[in-house]
Amino acid sequence: MIEQSGDPATPTAFGVQQSQADHAVVLAVSGEVDMLTAPQLAEAIQTALAAGPPALIVDLSKVDFLASAGMTVLVTANAQVVAPPVSRWWPTARPPAGRSNSWASTPCSPST
Repeated sequence: MIEQSGDPATPTAFGVQQSQADHAVVLAVSGEVDMLTAPQLAEAIQTALAAGPPALIVDLSKVDFLASAGMTVLVTANAQVVAPPVSRWWPTARPPAGRSNSWASTPCSPST
């Protein structure tokens, strides 16, 4: 698991756990995804994609805050997975992140 604390005055827990579900790689993200932690999410996604899984699921159900930096990571990853070997890509969040930049609502799954 990757752990990172944000501002020492107000620590924010962040973590990414990678697991396997059938043929999919699942990245379970928790805590706050902001400008301090987004690079680590990007690194975790890139590491997972480098293995060439047939499917990648980014589970955001335990994310408390998703800033625009986190949205940028998801949009960038989406642009990378529209071609093989990754044929399926699912960023998911149930329930939705408690706090988010609602103005930054961008679809993150390909139309195919």
